[in-house]
Amino acid sequence: MKTSKETVAGGLRPNLDTPPADAQADGAACNHAAMALMNLQAEVALAAMGEGVVLQDRESVILRHNPAAARVLGLSEDHLTGRASTDPRWSLLREDGSPLPLEEQPSMICLRTGAPVDGQIVRVHLPQGGERWLSVNSRPIFEPGSDAPSQTVTTFADITELRAQAARLEAALEEARAANQAKTDFLATVSHEIRTPLNGVISMSGLLARNALTARQREIAEVLVSSGRSLERILDDLLDLSKVEAGRLELEHQPFDLAAELHVLGEIFRAKAEDKGVAYGEDVTDIAGRRFVGDPLRIKQIVSNLLSNAVKFTHAGSVSLRARIGGAPDAAGRHPVILEVRDTGIGVEPDAVDDVFQPYRQADASIARRFGGTGLGLSICRALAELMDGEVTVNSEVGVGSVFRLELPLAAAPPEAAGRPASEDDADGFDLSGLQILVADDHPMNRKVVALMLEGAGAKLAMVEDADTAVRTFGAGAFDVVLMDMHMPGRDGLSAVRDIRRMEAERAAAPSYVVMMTGTSGDDWRSQAVAAGADDVLAKPVTPEAFFDQMAAALEARAARRTAAGRPRTRSA
Repeated sequence: MKTSKETVAGGLRPNLDTPPADAQADGAACNHAAMALMNLQAEVALAAMGEGVVLQDRESVILRHNPAAARVLGLSEDHLTGRASTDPRWSLLREDGSPLPLEEQPSMICLRTGAPVDGQIVRVHLPQGGERWLSVNSRPIFEPGSDAPSQTVTTFADITELRAQAARLEAALEEARAANQAKTDFLATVSHEIRTPLNGVISMSGLLARNALTARQREIAEVLVSSGRSLERILDDLLDLSKVEAGRLELEHQPFDLAAELHVLGEIFRAKAEDKGVAYGEDVTDIAGRRFVGDPLRIKQIVSNLLSNAVKFTHAGSVSLRARIGGAPDAAGRHPVILEVRDTGIGVEPDAVDDVFQPYRQADASIARRFGGTGLGLSICRALAELMDGEVTVNSEVGVGSVFRLELPLAAAPPEAAGRPASEDDADGFDLSGLQILVADDHPMNRKVVALMLEGAGAKLAMVEDADTAVRTFGAGAFDVVLMDMHMPGRDGLSAVRDIRRMEAERAAAPSYVVMMTGTSGDDWRSQAVAAGADDVLAKPVTPEAFFDQMAAALEARAARRTAAGRPRTRSA
């Protein structure tokens, strides 16, 4: 009889190749018990699952399934076993509702390709009516030595409620988008309507203040200008907040001298502070002579708001503006520029600091009654800073004052990107002799504003009140400048400008300088105007300074055309 042990290097080990008969019997019993336990565990696990599970053979016939499979498919368990994927009683659909062909069913793909199928979405009609959405996974099973699967295991989860929730969420989001768009459209319309009379107030009071007046008359004119600009600022804040919330605010990226911009801004608030008996200090030496790339208008908007608040809430002491570089450039080469506005004003309670950055909220309800304001300014400051990858923070102590800190990452402007210094041109003594100007605006007040601003400047004006007349008048004349209102009843200014440019191209005529005037602010309107052929956009309300800057640009354009042509420009009729 063969021993159950053998000697190996002076020792013993079991002969695993030929165990004794009693050991074989014991092993078989153990294996049987282990297999029974594993089968029981698998049955319990399958029964506990909420997802359906089916085992199919190579003919796609269902061999086994768990209770959830029948429940999800709306069948009894005895009706499910033995069914094949080819059974015509199945009614499976694609996501779009079209019938799902047999070859596109997950188990059939798995049997045909031997590759797993994950996350296929199908719809199934239930025998009792209605339908369910299913997310289906299928896996192939291979017998040893075979390259073709002999069976598949397919699982499917009922995602009907998830799809319904997603549909409800999408409907709610669409409703919110529509409401937000309606709010944006409403604000744009209101903006346009408000800016028309506001244009008359600001432009005319600005012109009035430039004339020789008595001290009392000048004071009245300056109050009109200040009040008009306050209204304009509130309007701009509302529109900016709407654009930020809608994700439609676009930033400019251009070279600029930050120190110079801050100095000009600071001089405005120096005068306001000193009028209240508050000292104003400024320190921009750390960035003097350095040019950066960014959006100077939005940066000035933030700093202007911070300085305005500092002056408003400070009755004694000082307000100061400091600019400095906060450290080394980041990986993108952007310098951490820090702008600090410090005041000795009323301060903010510690538990109200977060409130001052929330829209329509102020640190204290009495603030609005005492000082006015909408509570929008600081929320817009924070939103603009975040759009520029920066932040606005505050340290404040009640009765001591506040320090508002704006930190922005700004890249240095390359030397060749240096821009032309801001124009110092003034409307006084402006000579527009011989300049032919076509003005198209449906509102009589706006036409009157332009006429008064150009009064005595020597320009020749042609006034029309709609786009069609503007195109006809342009075609019959020879104009150096076209001032076109963007929004007019019937046909808008954009289409009129396109026709004017088309007319110039057909005649091979030198282009006129076209300025689009609009009471609807926004980068999208500017881009539309430029795309239509406008040289620039002038936002209403129009200040004399901005208006005459455009006239200066028009004169430069006319001089450049004449230089290029070598003779005065002519236009064929």
